[in-house]
Amino acid sequence: MFTLVIDTSTDLCLLALVQGGQVVHENTFSHENRLSKHLLPSIRALLEKAGLKPKELKEIAIGKGPGSYTGTRLGASIAKTLCFALNLPLKAFYSPLAFMPSEEGTFLLPTKAGLYFLFKPDKQAALVSSQELPQYFAPFFVMPDPKKAPEEILSRPCLQATVNLPNLAAHLSSLPLISPEEMTLEYLHTPF
Repeated sequence: MFTLVIDTSTDLCLLALVQGGQVVHENTFSHENRLSKHLLPSIRALLEKAGLKPKELKEIAIGKGPGSYTGTRLGASIAKTLCFALNLPLKAFYSPLAFMPSEEGTFLLPTKAGLYFLFKPDKQAALVSSQELPQYFAPFFVMPDPKKAPEEILSRPCLQATVNLPNLAAHLSSLPLISPEEMTLEYLHTPF
């Protein structure tokens, strides 16, 4: 049985089929703000590539953000609809898990409100002010673009955020199953 992974919180659409903690098939593409046109056909194409029917899925894992309001909502709506239609459970993960490097570190996203979303190695998330940043520093920061790092962390080590679906797949088994009604989203926007 397979887990369908969907994350639409960034400029990339991440789709994957995971089995036993391993990515079996994946499709990552720049959606160019056309998720409403391309998401369902892309999911169908991924299933066809794997030779699977939707009823062969065991669960769906969805990135709950933070990220683009519209992108995150659209991905969540599709995931929830599939769960309802196929009577499947859902796993909701913080979207930065799909971009975390194998190195130990903390994912940092500046928000438009001047706060910072931190995703820590223990998979805990926090919304903090710039004054609180020093207490959360880990050996590495992961930024969508380290060149655009806020002044508060320019002196800290930063890594480029890149898609890391194997890392995400390894963490999915530790996430609880929930019903689609229980899912909540993180709507934090980044300035870049």
